[in-house]
Amino acid sequence: MTGLQHPFTRLAAALPTPVDESGNIIISLLIEHANTMLQAGCDSIVPFGTTGEGASFPSVTRRHMVEAMGQGGVNPDRLIACVYGPSAQEAADEITFYNQIGCRGILLVPPFYFPYPSDQGLFDWHRKVIELAGNAMLPTLIYNIPALTQVKLSVPLVTRLREAFPDVIAGVKDSAGDWSDTASLLQTHSDLTILVGHEGQLADAVKRGASGCISGMMNVTPNLVSQLAIGESRSDIDQLLEWVLSGPVIPNIKALLADKTDEPRWRNTVSPLLPNQAKIPQHIRDLLD
Repeated sequence: MTGLQHPFTRLAAALPTPVDESGNIIISLLIEHANTMLQAGCDSIVPFGTTGEGASFPSVTRRHMVEAMGQGGVNPDRLIACVYGPSAQEAADEITFYNQIGCRGILLVPPFYFPYPSDQGLFDWHRKVIELAGNAMLPTLIYNIPALTQVKLSVPLVTRLREAFPDVIAGVKDSAGDWSDTASLLQTHSDLTILVGHEGQLADAVKRGASGCISGMMNVTPNLVSQLAIGESRSDIDQLLEWVLSGPVIPNIKALLADKTDEPRWRNTVSPLLPNQAKIPQHIRDLLD
C-alpha cells in the first residue's frame, strides 16, 4: 500500500464564519482571520466546517467564498475545504471544484440524512464519491462527528476505506469525543493523520500518536491549543471548555472571538442558531490568549 504522506496536517483552525445581521458573509473579515490563524501557527485552515456553520450555507456560496479566500491572499494550498453531500454526486461536484482552485484537501462529511447506516452502506457511499470525482479527487479526511450527523465511522470501516483507497484517504477528524474509540483508532492507524476535535483530549491523544487537531478553540486560544497539540497538558482548557459547552457551542465561540478582537460582528450567527449576546464572565475572558 503506497498511501499518502503522514501526517496530512498537524494544527488547523476550524474557522467561524463572520456574517452581518442579515446573515451575509463578511469576506474581508474571514480572510483577515484566516491569515491571523496561519500566522498563529496553523499549517491549515478549515472554512465552513461545523464551527463555520457550513451546513447553513448553500454549496454555491461555500464554493464562491473559498475561491474568494484564495483570491484575497489566503494560499489555497493551506485550505482544507469541508464537503457536504448528502448525495455522492453533490459531494463529488464540490471536490472537483476545490481541486480546480488548488485546495490542499477536503474534510468529507458523511451522508447525514438517514441515521446510523451500516458500515457497508457507508463504504459504498464513500466509494461512489471517489469514483465520481475520479482524477479530481483530493486527499481526504473523513469526518466522524456522530452527535451531529448521526453517522458513526467505525474503526473497521476506516481500515477498509484506507485499504481500498490508500491514495485518497489521508486521515480522520475524530470529533466523537469517545476516548475508547479514539484510542482504538490511534492504535490501529498510526499510518493515518488522526486529528482530534475535542481539545480536552488533545494532549493525551498526541502522546498516543495523534497528529494534532482541527480546533474551534484555536480561534480564541491559539497559544493554548498549540501547546496541547504537542502533547503539553494545560488544565485551563477544561475551564474554557466547560463554559463553551454550557450552551450552544458555535455562538459561544463566536462570542469569545468578538470579545477578544473587539469586533462585535463576530457574534452574529446564521439561523437556526441564535447569537450569544450575554456578557462573558471575567474569569473566562482572562483565559483567552
